[in-house]
Amino acid sequence: DDNKYQTCKYEVTEKGVSAEISQLLKLKYEDVPWWSNKIKSKQSIILDDIMKLPQDAEAEYKLLKSQDIQSIMVVPLIGENDVLGYLGIDIVKRKYNWTKEDFQWLLSMANIISIFMTLKDSQEQLCNEQIKLKAANKSLKVNEEKMKKLFAHIPIGAAYFDLNGKPTQYNNKGLDVFGLTSIEDVNDYSFFKDPNVPQEVLDKIKYLDFVEYDTIYDFEKLRPIVKSWRNGSIKLYIKIAKLHDDYGNPIGYLTACIEDTDK
Repeated sequence: DDNKYQTCKYEVTEKGVSAEISQLLKLKYEDVPWWSNKIKSKQSIILDDIMKLPQDAEAEYKLLKSQDIQSIMVVPLIGENDVLGYLGIDIVKRKYNWTKEDFQWLLSMANIISIFMTLKDSQEQLCNEQIKLKAANKSLKVNEEKMKKLFAHIPIGAAYFDLNGKPTQYNNKGLDVFGLTSIEDVNDYSFFKDPNVPQEVLDKIKYLDFVEYDTIYDFEKLRPIVKSWRNGSIKLYIKIAKLHDDYGNPIGYLTACIEDTDK
């Protein structure tokens, strides 16, 4: 029963660190109640030292201690209506002081994975195909360059926007979907002023963390603001996720889109 158990799907370990996935198969929620309640409540777990666990987390302490884990950071994978799972990094045999940058990196990865888990289900309904999503818990040594490569090559159009709706980065598929050669082609663009974005979507994104919609995207409406090599219009399925810092403050948006005419 998925409502009673949690199972580790993927594990990546540093050379010389033993795999512990066998201990995390069908772990009962009731066996780790403090941890389970935190994740179900959409709260992150950040521990520089597992000794800082509260008294009511004795079971969690014993489980982490048995794996030689000294420091751990976990963020929930949040879908539109519920928690889809969680993503974490742990440090064994030594303590580590997590920084805000560490947390923001892991939170960004979790946001991307959550969006594409949701998009995967939606795309199956639309085109009876599956999006092959590789979700991996990377060790702390996975650097920013590897994260950029993941973002650049995922097979779905994706882009980061600031709070004003101005694009700061597109991945390769995102450039292709919108007919762009570089970010400079949209210097004067903001999705808050895009006539292709319905007003109801703009209203929702002000108070919701996730918004999804279908639209007929007309490139002619954006000339000459956007320098696109595409003409006419295409049908898009678009998902917008609001990004937050570790204090819960909004810092921008991540969008993902699927072009129906590609199928």
